[in-house]
Amino acid sequence: GGCVAPSWRAIASRARASALAKFFPTMRCSYMVWPAAHVVNFAVVPSSQRILYINTLAVFWNAFLSWQAAHGGPTEAGSAADAAVDVLRATASASPGLGHKEHPV
Repeated sequence: GGCVAPSWRAIASRARASALAKFFPTMRCSYMVWPAAHVVNFAVVPSSQRILYINTLAVFWNAFLSWQAAHGGPTEAGSAADAAVDVLRATASASPGLGHKEHPV
């Protein structure tokens, strides 16, 4: 047979190249999502809902990371900023009651 398994060096080389290509775009997205998420968390979200808010955001963030790993990173689907905004929008639509404080008149 002509089937030859790739060497561990070839696999390691591809893994390193993939990690280097995705690291900075991913960190850029992270720096756009998480500081804004925590500002919203402490400024707007009621204290009883903060863990739920951050955990909801984390679910979408992890889905984004999985998508990124499967599809080659944020540069393939658009800019890192667009990807980060999509994560924030998905989180906001998933938890519509968060962030709306009622103020007495």
